[in-house]
Amino acid sequence: MQSWIINTAKKSISLNSVLVALMLTLPVNGSAKSAAVTEDDMFSDIPLVTGASHFPQTIAEAPTSVSIIDRQMIDASAAVEIVDLFRLIPGFQVYMPHYGRPAINYHGFPQEYSYRMEVKIDGRSVYEPSENAVLWSTLGIELDDIDYIEVIRGANAPADGANATTASINIITRAPIANKGWRVRAVAGDWDTQNISAAYSGIEEGFTYKINGGYRYNSGFPESSEYAFSDDTETSYINLRTIITPTLYDSIDIQVGYSDNNIDMADSGRSISVDDIIKWDYESYYLFSHWERRLANQDSFELLFYYNHADIDAPEELGLFSDFLGVSPGDVPGIFPGLDDFEIIFGLYDSYAERSDIEFRYKGELGASTRYMVGLASRYDRMKSERQFVDAVDVEESSQRLFSNLEAKPSEHWTLNAGVIVEYNTVVNDYSSYRVSANYHITTNHTLRVAYNNGERSPGLYEANQQSGVTEAGYILDIDTFAPDNLKTEKFESQEISYYGSLLDQALTIEVKLFKEKSRDLVKYTNLDTSSYFGFSDLNEDFTLRTNSAWVDTEGLETQIKYQPDRHWLINFQYSYTDHEGLWLRQIFDDVRVRYKNWDDIVPAEMTSLTTAYFFDSGLETSLMVYYQDEADWEQGDPSDDYVRVDARLAKRLRMDDKEVLVELIGQNIFDQEYTEFHRINAYESRYLLRATLGF
Repeated sequence: MQSWIINTAKKSISLNSVLVALMLTLPVNGSAKSAAVTEDDMFSDIPLVTGASHFPQTIAEAPTSVSIIDRQMIDASAAVEIVDLFRLIPGFQVYMPHYGRPAINYHGFPQEYSYRMEVKIDGRSVYEPSENAVLWSTLGIELDDIDYIEVIRGANAPADGANATTASINIITRAPIANKGWRVRAVAGDWDTQNISAAYSGIEEGFTYKINGGYRYNSGFPESSEYAFSDDTETSYINLRTIITPTLYDSIDIQVGYSDNNIDMADSGRSISVDDIIKWDYESYYLFSHWERRLANQDSFELLFYYNHADIDAPEELGLFSDFLGVSPGDVPGIFPGLDDFEIIFGLYDSYAERSDIEFRYKGELGASTRYMVGLASRYDRMKSERQFVDAVDVEESSQRLFSNLEAKPSEHWTLNAGVIVEYNTVVNDYSSYRVSANYHITTNHTLRVAYNNGERSPGLYEANQQSGVTEAGYILDIDTFAPDNLKTEKFESQEISYYGSLLDQALTIEVKLFKEKSRDLVKYTNLDTSSYFGFSDLNEDFTLRTNSAWVDTEGLETQIKYQPDRHWLINFQYSYTDHEGLWLRQIFDDVRVRYKNWDDIVPAEMTSLTTAYFFDSGLETSLMVYYQDEADWEQGDPSDDYVRVDARLAKRLRMDDKEVLVELIGQNIFDQEYTEFHRINAYESRYLLRATLGF
């Protein structure tokens, strides 16, 4: 282990040294001591995190690396989409297979769908079982709705379940009490961007409430002379949230929401054509409740419930059946008795996906130096899809999980954490994951962490049941993908050594993380001949079989440095180096020969960003972000060259009586260094937008 740490550090030390030195020589206006810190100060950090263990901890006490995207970082980022914010966090790739379907990924597996990472909003999972993904465009929240984002950079199964095998994200929205009254925001600019949102928050005796909604439209990536296609995205949504406090000991958070989305999707694969892009009409709604009760002995319990439902319609016309056979329409009944010629529509008619989940947690203390959390939960997933399941039948899965996290402080220098989860579902029966960590606090402001994770992930409902293809009048005409009954769990193991420290009266925070991760039995597609596997031929004579046929090893270094000397300055630097290698069984031939695909270059080896912002007393705000991403051979996309992107923001805050006005000019990729996003047809050019917010 020592050799890979030394080698990884050597590859990164020169760049880190130069940038750190540059940052520390920047001029500052005052010091942390001279700034009067109030609850209105924008530069205040979130002091505690809860996502890693489900009880509050400082970042230095947490069992794994945690990053916080706070409100000031959101403002300074020049972000337009939520995924843009993750360019500020080390180890995250941000990419757009299509504009209406942006994606993020941590470390390995950068596919069109990132399904080994948990994403929540206020504790409600927004993972979509029908696509094994998070569909970011359909979430129904805006950047202005977010208070902060807690990012667990590492496996977090003991807290969030086995889907959190690489990372875990919880987006915390602004509570209704944070902005009483109206808040309206509008965005307009390049790529036909037209966004408008409005929110109203009120306070009544015993409860607060917020209702918000919006409309978003974007024409997508600019068309080029080589590729002309339509990838516009349209979304409308409405949400209602109320927080009820019937007693001093109880808090009940209830949320409901609805969204209607028209987004572009395409079949996965390299070198897709514009004809592969199809429209999805994606309509969804949710219900979420969270009840927390504090007991007299400082213990507490929580009860969480949510229900997510989505209806999907995405027709794709493939042409006449006779054209595929190469015969005239009248010849079809002679080849297939009782079957007339027809239009092959390979789509998601009358498709839906739903998930319900109920979870109970109890938090308590064992003496003065030990605390714990125990929980149990039950989940039910169900979906129907004519595209993914040839018989258009309902498929369902029930699962249960029992989990616990423990924190012990045997002395002022040590914080020890342990977590375990045992899960059971109808796909693979029982499986488990665990995590242990030891944090050594050298001083109050300097901590070393060593952590070890070992876990399993079950194939999801979609992965375990997919049998996609085309049937007509009882005939199986084409098999596209087939999932066998013998899929097993994916295996994950990771190690982390990290340093977290604060200097200059906590104005400067530094984190350095060295990691090594091993993944085995990953579920992927393997191409096979249809006749050799099923005993008959279909239209394309081959199909893809889901198999536990891939492995990945990842190791590297991450660092994040944040400097906030006073309420005027924000400087955020992140850098990651990732060494990635792996293999995937791509094809099995008729003569039992096999072909593997190399996974060594499917993620960018280096990524870095430097954001510098200054907030003037006059209300003027300026920021600049320089972002670099190394070349990548995307696994389900096209090879992309390395690129440098520069985003900028110029803003002015005004207060007029009881009204607050914010006007922002945002530029993305301002030097027009055109680069491709995931697929060669997606050209990211410079983009300028005007954003205005009115609060009253």
